[in-house]
Amino acid sequence: MGKRVRTDLGDLMVLAVDIMLMIIAYDISYFLVYGTSTNSLVWAPFVESVPVMVLLYIFLMTSYGLWKTIRLDLGEVIYSVFLTTGTLSALVFLISRFMVDLAYPKYIFASGFVISFILISIWRTAAYWLLISEHGRKDLLVIGGRDAGRIAVKAIEGMSRLYNVRAVSDWRSGDLGKYIEENEVIFLSDEIEGKEKSSLIDMLMSMKKSVYVVPGNYEINILRAHFERASDKPLIKLRMLELTIEQRILKRMLDLVFSVTGLILLSPVVAVAAWKIKAYDGGPVFYTQERLTRGNRIFRICKLRSMVMDAEKETGPSLAEYEDGRITPVGRRLRASRLDEIPQLLNVLKGEMSIVGPRPERQSFFEEYSGKIPDYKYRTVVKAGLTGYAQVYGSYASSPEDKARYDLLYIKEYSLLRDIKIILLTMKIMFMKEKAGGVRKEPDIYEIAREKGLDITIDI
Repeated sequence: MGKRVRTDLGDLMVLAVDIMLMIIAYDISYFLVYGTSTNSLVWAPFVESVPVMVLLYIFLMTSYGLWKTIRLDLGEVIYSVFLTTGTLSALVFLISRFMVDLAYPKYIFASGFVISFILISIWRTAAYWLLISEHGRKDLLVIGGRDAGRIAVKAIEGMSRLYNVRAVSDWRSGDLGKYIEENEVIFLSDEIEGKEKSSLIDMLMSMKKSVYVVPGNYEINILRAHFERASDKPLIKLRMLELTIEQRILKRMLDLVFSVTGLILLSPVVAVAAWKIKAYDGGPVFYTQERLTRGNRIFRICKLRSMVMDAEKETGPSLAEYEDGRITPVGRRLRASRLDEIPQLLNVLKGEMSIVGPRPERQSFFEEYSGKIPDYKYRTVVKAGLTGYAQVYGSYASSPEDKARYDLLYIKEYSLLRDIKIILLTMKIMFMKEKAGGVRKEPDIYEIAREKGLDITIDI
């Protein structure tokens, strides 16, 4: 508990220093333009704008992932600082244009962005290593069944700064108690059965272990449940897995604003991309395909063509693979930056899709995955989206099971503010190469342990 309190205080301190440096940066920017005089007509509105800047900074930094940064690599932290300070500067500049009393020269915003980016980047680099050092590298045990090895691989690939995977065990193993004693952090797969999972969690909590659970349908549905009672009997009322009428109206308003704005601003990008696609092989610029949206309704999605013509003529319906030979050189660049998805703003405008939601799936894949993954069928209780949880927190190569979990979490936790955050995060990942690409073959735990020379006890 003490460690948790220290971590929370550390995060608050990092935020407090961020805000102080941001204010200092814009003060320096002001004095570079106006000198040390505070008699200027601009000084009062400049000071009045500071609370707005602070609130915007807090919203942007959390949206771009600058809260709890130790799970990111340092490069992503600096990239997030760049996006946060840049977006802040742009937003405050736009606000000042519409509010005459707050209007002041654009030079303040330009230099304020540069200075704040430099100062906060230096501070965040120092804070990053301090937090990593404070956390330490903890020994990790993964408990589950067939999926335990896959979870361990993900931990090795993405969390090696924080955790040292020491053991991977089946939850029915006779040596499980010994593995638990030897490790401080425990990851639990959703494969563990109900009563056994409950008993296991109870034991781990009593031993003061740090426990992380891969959520199944039960855990996701219990989120944001309401406490009620029948006389003196406590009850938990589960939220229905759908959006209310009010939420759908607000969501549609957001869709209209972003789709119209996006089509206007990005039309030159589409024009250039269309010219390059046509010049490459003379084929059609756009590609349409039947997909499913809310209520399993079929619609035709529109994308910029990124593959060769008749790409599925011989293979039939198939997902794009990593370094897929069917993807054209132009298409590879479009996919890397997600620009091939821009025409889907037309689908959003028509009401077939939403800006944020589960990605639309082909009917054949939807039926296949629904037969294997119980939660998959719930993806169509809301409109299909241009981007979503699975896109900003997962990747193209994330498993269908994990994508379904992300989509269910999104539906359960929906809010208009969360949609805006996902849109901001989408802007961030557009230039992160590891988030794009096709489906890759995942190494199993035996293979990755051998390749990396890791000393892992594997009992699955």
